[in-house]
Amino acid sequence: MHGRLAGLRAVAAFEAVKGAIVLIAGFGLARLVHRDVQEVAEALVDRLHLDPAKKYPRIFLDLAANASDAQLWGLAALAMTYVALRFAEAYGL
Repeated sequence: MHGRLAGLRAVAAFEAVKGAIVLIAGFGLARLVHRDVQEVAEALVDRLHLDPAKKYPRIFLDLAANASDAQLWGLAALAMTYVALRFAEAYGL
């Protein structure tokens, strides 16, 4: 019985950590509102030493170039919904 309880607590902690990571990402998205998202994306690609001409970094940069404030708020709200679900699951376990 003690092993099952430890397993449930480990799963609950894992769910809480996933929620915390997305919470940080959601606040990061909210901070990008009214800022030059493309500039931030280019700096991120540069910091990660990715080739901007490759497929996935190019898709990321193109999406950042066309991101509106409403889309950023929507993504942040979606992240907060996900966080609420993860924290509720972690608490329930």
